[in-house]
Amino acid sequence: MYTQHYLPNDQGDNFLWLRGHYTNAAVRVAEGWKFKRVQLTVTWTTGNRNVSQLAGDAGRRSARGAGPATGKGTGSRGPAPPGAGD
Repeated sequence: MYTQHYLPNDQGDNFLWLRGHYTNAAVRVAEGWKFKRVQLTVTWTTGNRNVSQLAGDAGRRSARGAGPATGKGTGSRGPAPPGAGD
């Protein structure tokens, strides 16, 4: 998997990029299939590792009615991460 996360912030770069893979286990139930386990293994990161924590904090503030999640707009394709063409 390859992800790009974007969050305007005053604590460094606005981007965090991750590469890795998922290992899943599913079980058959009466209604169909259900995930029993979903495990993410991150193999590479670059950018601002605080972006995930900042986004979570902003989401919790927003859920409590304390304002918008970021306060600075939403989403961007942004620049290609280092090594994106590899």
